[in-house]
Amino acid sequence: MRSGSRARRLVVSALVVSALLGACGGEGGVDITDGNNSSSDAVAVDIALVINSTGTTGGDRTGSVTCQAGRAIGTGWFLDDARATAVCKTLRSSPALVTRLVSGPPPSRGCTQQYGGPQQARVEGKILGDLVQATISRTDGCGIADWTALQVLLGPP
Repeated sequence: MRSGSRARRLVVSALVVSALLGACGGEGGVDITDGNNSSSDAVAVDIALVINSTGTTGGDRTGSVTCQAGRAIGTGWFLDDARATAVCKTLRSSPALVTRLVSGPPPSRGCTQQYGGPQQARVEGKILGDLVQATISRTDGCGIADWTALQVLLGPP
């Protein structure tokens, strides 16, 4: 239960950072607008996620990414501001990845029975107001594919 409590604290921290960024005009982090977006497009990016990975090279990892008002902030094992920018842009442009994180895997998906390793990641937080509580595990072909698709967020296995 302690890891769940810690994860909740990290989610709350990420959400607080997100709220503070909105309140202070987006100071800090990296600008994720590319000059072609209107300010309303930039404000629409509202992502606050905490990632906990186990079984990965180099040991367990924890990080967070916040995308708010055209800014990206990353913390933790590999989610520096530059990588957070890539996460924000990827999630912003990929409804399929957002759906996977928000809704989980499709229940009827057939998966190959191949083992990709012991790596498991728990992603919690919010994307555009939708609650995220996703687990990605490399214990079968679907999990391997999900990890590969979300590698920008999860890091290498």
